Amino acid sequence: MFKPSKNPKVEELQKSCTDRSVPVADLTWIIREDGSKGCIWCGDPLKTKHHAQRYCKDKMCPKSAYAWSYPQKEEAMNFLMIRQDWCCNICKHDWKPFIESDIVGQFYGTMNVDYKTEINYYVIKRLKQNIDPKLKPEVDHIVPIYKGGQSLGLDNHQIICYLCHKRKTAVDLSGKRKK
Repeated sequence: MFKPSKNPKVEELQKSCTDRSVPVADLTWIIREDGSKGCIWCGDPLKTKHHAQRYCKDKMCPKSAYAWSYPQKEEAMNFLMIRQDWCCNICKHDWKPFIESDIVGQFYGTMNVDYKTEINYYVIKRLKQNIDPKLKPEVDHIVPIYKGGQSLGLDNHQIICYLCHKRKTAVDLSGKRKK
């Protein structure tokens, strides 16, 4: 599952950045108290001395960093879908039956794919491509950016279907903007 960052530079970016995305890989290593380099995301010591390695061997660190910095992409959508139990946060439309019948059965065949807990980029990609456009999952800011919501990270994001997103955006745009 998603692993929050322990890097103070990442936390500062979340407080001050108003951009839609930030290349987390551009951050420098965390220099640990013993002088060794640590993972950009979690701060754990790096196992190898390879000069280009920035993340620890844990596969969730690069995925978590990418999801945090690009919340509209498939990796972040997958984290959010797992968090919301594969349902729209507003109308509670359930995407699980569609995934189990059309995606897992058709594209993965007899492979044992645990899409409910395991991050799988292609399940989200296929879901977005093959579902009815009105029910297509979209990432939405819970508190809009222009009203002071955060643009980075997954705390201010939710997955809702296209119709709910359209209605929520109309309501959000009717309010006053934060100066």
